[in-house]
Amino acid sequence: MKYSSISRWLVPFTLVFFAFTACDKDDQFSAPASDSTGTVTFYTSTDDGDANGEISVGLDDHTVGSITAKSIAAPTCGARNVTGVILTYSLEAGNHSYYAFDLERSFHQDDEFTLEPGECLLIEVIR
Repeated sequence: MKYSSISRWLVPFTLVFFAFTACDKDDQFSAPASDSTGTVTFYTSTDDGDANGEISVGLDDHTVGSITAKSIAAPTCGARNVTGVILTYSLEAGNHSYYAFDLERSFHQDDEFTLEPGECLLIEVIR
């Protein structure tokens, strides 16, 4: 069976295209924990009465998610992501920074932290 000239370059091109697009650069924040990684969990338990507010959360200058509802209690560190309530990420051990902000309320919180291998940090975002 002969391949057309289009088929000869289309199949390899398709394979290369999917190989390069399969990994999102933001996967660095959700890789499974290993011996050289730690975990950080963000949540808020405070509410100023407006349950519709959205707090954007970022790690190392990349927005990674948002919190739109408060937790009833502090979650267990490393708890699975719960859309809008808990944000958990695995990161390489080392120095990192985070930010959280809500433009509607002129709220901003940021800080730096050092994550040790195997460590889990629980960070409360306070409105």
